[in-house]
Amino acid sequence: MRQQDYKMVQGGNTRVNMSAGAASQAGNAMAKLGQTLAQTGQDVSKIMEATVDAQERTDLIRAKQKWKEIQAKQNIFQDKNKRDPLLWDENRQKLMKEFDAYNNGIKTYTKNGQLNLQLSKEAWASDFEYGTLQGMQKRINMNLADETLANVKLSLANKNPEEASMALDQGRRSLTADTIANAEIQIKKGYDIQRMDDAKDLASADPQKYLEGIPDLKGYSRDEKDKLYSYTANKRNVQAREQLDALDEAMLTGDGVSLEDFDSMQEQGLFSQVGDGDIMKLRNGMERNLPLTNVELSEINGILAKLSEKRKEMTEEDYLQYYNSQSVEIRSMIGTHKGYGYITADLYRHNPYQKGGENLQSKNIASNNDELKALAEYHLKALNFSPQVSDDTWDNLSLMEKNKASQRQRDFLREGREFIDKNPDATSTEVRAWVSKKMNEQSAVNEYSPSNSSIRSGNTEPLKKKINTHGGRRHMLKNKSLKQQQMDTSTGKVSNKANFGGSSGWAGGNTRKEVERNLVAVESPSGASFKVNKTVAGNFQSFLQELENEVGYQIKPSSSAGYNWRNKRGKKSLSQHSYGNAIDINWDENKAFWGGDDAISEIPNIDQIAAKHGLVWGGSWKNKDTMQFEYHPSTGVPARGI
Repeated sequence: MRQQDYKMVQGGNTRVNMSAGAASQAGNAMAKLGQTLAQTGQDVSKIMEATVDAQERTDLIRAKQKWKEIQAKQNIFQDKNKRDPLLWDENRQKLMKEFDAYNNGIKTYTKNGQLNLQLSKEAWASDFEYGTLQGMQKRINMNLADETLANVKLSLANKNPEEASMALDQGRRSLTADTIANAEIQIKKGYDIQRMDDAKDLASADPQKYLEGIPDLKGYSRDEKDKLYSYTANKRNVQAREQLDALDEAMLTGDGVSLEDFDSMQEQGLFSQVGDGDIMKLRNGMERNLPLTNVELSEINGILAKLSEKRKEMTEEDYLQYYNSQSVEIRSMIGTHKGYGYITADLYRHNPYQKGGENLQSKNIASNNDELKALAEYHLKALNFSPQVSDDTWDNLSLMEKNKASQRQRDFLREGREFIDKNPDATSTEVRAWVSKKMNEQSAVNEYSPSNSSIRSGNTEPLKKKINTHGGRRHMLKNKSLKQQQMDTSTGKVSNKANFGGSSGWAGGNTRKEVERNLVAVESPSGASFKVNKTVAGNFQSFLQELENEVGYQIKPSSSAGYNWRNKRGKKSLSQHSYGNAIDINWDENKAFWGGDDAISEIPNIDQIAAKHGLVWGGSWKNKDTMQFEYHPSTGVPARGI
């Protein structure tokens, strides 16, 4: 029976008559269609598999990126909490929960995808936990090391090496060998510093005494002893300055300081840091209480000028030591004499330890004292302290009249200083008003001009009349009454010829420049130097040699000099010092001119010894000046140059 052919017509089966060939073709077509559909299914399946794989790999990449964010958060947390690493793991666990929540939201389509995600998560979590715990341990050790070193450093900064050593022992396990070695070196230095600080504390208590024992110290290197010596010497200089400043303050306030007061202060140890030599100089100055000579004024001016230069050149420590020695030199010359406020004020300005807080008021007080002194000097020369002889001149007054006037002036100055001390902020106008009221002489005060710098400096010239502030007074000789002095006419062999003042240039020149061109230096065997005129240098040289080598009288360089361009004391004519024809020897102990002690007079026939060399001794004069020796042809000895 033939195969039936069917035709699909409107959803129904319609029988169609087909040939065998057509039916075969149709069957083949249907077979091919099935193959095509099968291949298409396979392709779609492959596409779906590839799509799922890409999606799962994408999700895994996103999970890895999330994991990096989690790690970054942990690193930030750890960095902020270095001092408390135990919190790190707690924060890690919180972050893991955040990561788990993210992973739970990822949908996997295949077992392989699910397995890859799970394995990656477990690997990350394991590394995360291990890294966190390892970092915690490392940070704890680092913190311990840091704390250890910080404690060591802090203890050393606090100068406590014992505590530093304990801190190192407690944290030693957290440190490397090199770190421990370095710390031990620093601790040893700390012990050395502590030992030096202890020594400095002892030195500060009494530097003068400690200095003496430094060479015998045990356990100190040479370098350490040198450092201790420098420190102690500077401490001594500082404390000496404080003690000397206290002495100056006591001298310039109230009733001043008497010789008994000075000795009492020394017994109480108030000059414990001042050298014995300086104390002796100060005491000699206390005994003196006499006006300055022109030679001494010149020397003081030189010292003050030198202080200005040295302060610029020297270190603070060296300058302090230099200032101490020079201030003692000046104080030994002016002693307790209160008439040289301008000198002490100038000296104070060079003081490296002047008190800044008191500076303005102190300067005002010093300025007012200078003003008071200048006014007092004016009234003295104007004879306002000598009303009974007001129609005369100062130079014509007798020694007794001058002494009385000077005593009234001293009383006036004492009251004036009391007024200034009680009124430290007083103006110069108020000081002049007080003087006017005290003197009851307003016209005399008005003639004084405060702008006159020569008066302020002590070289007063009121009413265009030159006043010698340092040579106008004579003082009683020791153990002689005033009457005996006035009657004393005993002289040496050539005394009347020797006191020849005014013979200008007879052996040296007529002007200062001419004289100074002809000056040479001669020295005593001990090294005391004198500038003298070269024409008579041989006479002075041979005398100095005999005086020291044969007589045995020691000449002091610090209180001996030759050339000095100046007038005679109390006169307008030039001194023989101005021509290089005179020398002064040891003015600190040959004070007959001011009524003080006199050492050189104890040498038998000193006037004759001097005369052998063509020199005249000032002790032979009516107004004795035992420190002075000058050449004069009246001795019959020719001038000898060198």
